[in-house]
Amino acid sequence: MAGNHGQLTSPRTLNTVERRLYVLALRRTGMTYEKIARAAVKKFGADNLPNGWDKLYAYKDVKREIDKIRSTLREDAGEIVELELQRLDEMLVGLWAKARRGNTAAIDRVLKIMERRAKFLGIDAPERRELTGAGGEPLVLRVKGFDEV
Repeated sequence: MAGNHGQLTSPRTLNTVERRLYVLALRRTGMTYEKIARAAVKKFGADNLPNGWDKLYAYKDVKREIDKIRSTLREDAGEIVELELQRLDEMLVGLWAKARRGNTAAIDRVLKIMERRAKFLGIDAPERRELTGAGGEPLVLRVKGFDEV
């Protein structure tokens, strides 16, 4: 593991991080990848960029940074869901005995907590809905130009 620490702060790694953050910032402004590639050459110099640096490379740098951001957001969202589930568990503990004794207010609260937990975990089956026309008659869809054949 000690060998990895040096790799994280090597000049090459630091240059890559700086370049990727730079191209991502340019992309956020709406700049095209071709313009981003040219701007990176101006800022860093062609000799300090990877061989074959072009708009495709700029695109790949932007994509890698966006993928890292998405991954971080997924991890953060997972941690938030876990925290919320723990909170629901704590609330449930305080109500469970009362609900088991038949306290209807506690039962209602327990059911609300269970409902919220199911939503977080996605364990409820999706609701099935049927669409009907006026007066409950079957809904008829017509595609313009298709029914005229």
